[in-house]
Parts: sequence; C-alpha cells; structure tokens
Amino acid sequence: MKNILAKIVAALIAAFAISVALAAAPSVYQTGVLILTSLVGTEYITVDNGGPRITTVPVNVIRNGLGYQISASTTGTVVTTVAAANLLLTGAATTLTVDMPPSPADGFRFAVANVTGSNFSGTITVATTDSSTIANSLNTASNLTAGGSQAWQYTAAGTVWYRVR
Repeated sequence: MKNILAKIVAALIAAFAISVALAAAPSVYQTGVLILTSLVGTEYITVDNGGPRITTVPVNVIRNGLGYQISASTTGTVVTTVAAANLLLTGAATTLTVDMPPSPADGFRFAVANVTGSNFSGTITVATTDSSTIANSLNTASNLTAGGSQAWQYTAAGTVWYRVR
C-alpha cells in the first residue's frame, strides 16, 4: 500500500512539474493576446497556417496598408516607403514630386491627400523609383482641393500603378 501511495505521489509531482514547465515555455500551440501599440508598418509577424509552412507577413499588409506619412513640403521631392499608404500634405504644395513606395505588395494602395483647409494651386507629380510604371501617364494631381486626394493601386502582375481616384 505504501508503495502504491508513493507512486501516486511521485506521479502527481511529475505531472505538476511538467505542467509548470509547459506553462512557462512558449509554445506554438499557446494562444493569447499580444498587444502591440507602436507599430510603424515595417514589422513582420509569423503566421502558422496549420500546414508544413510558417509564413511571415508584413504588419502593413495585415492592417490593410493604412500607414501614413505626414509632410509639410511644398516643393522638392518627398520619398515614401511601403509603410505609408497615405501621404498627408500639411503644406500648400506648389510644385511637388512624390516618390511612390518601392516594391509594394500586390493590391497596395497609395494616396496623396491635401489635409489643409485650402485648395492647392500647384501640381503634385508622383513618380516611381523602382521598375514599376504608372498607367496611362496619370501621374499628376493638379489643384488638389482641401480635403481631397488622389489614389493609385499597384498590380504586381504587370508592376503597374493605376490611378483609382
């Protein structure tokens, strides 16, 4: 009887030790909530799709590419990245060139927006810095109204940006 009782106690202690070890060690099977409060869009998250492959996905794709960049430039060139889907112009652009985000994901949308209270009287030209092109030479936004915007969408199949708004 003492022998059986000792084995039961030993088994309970072993089970407790194993459960403590599993709870303390990170596991791909653990679930929980991870709160990230200061994302910039260039981070990658590892996704287990239940198959043999584990995929990494850029945060800006997960959040639908809604990152932004603010610029007070009125002339010159503004360089953007794929972390910024919206360029918010806070200065009255007169002659401004905006470099489109290089190497975007398929379906990525990029917009240039006048977030001032006044209409712009100049021309904003968007340009590519990679091998992509802008369809139908629709690469300018002239006299952008207050609160107005122009948007382009990227298609990876032809490496082409199409103006959609």
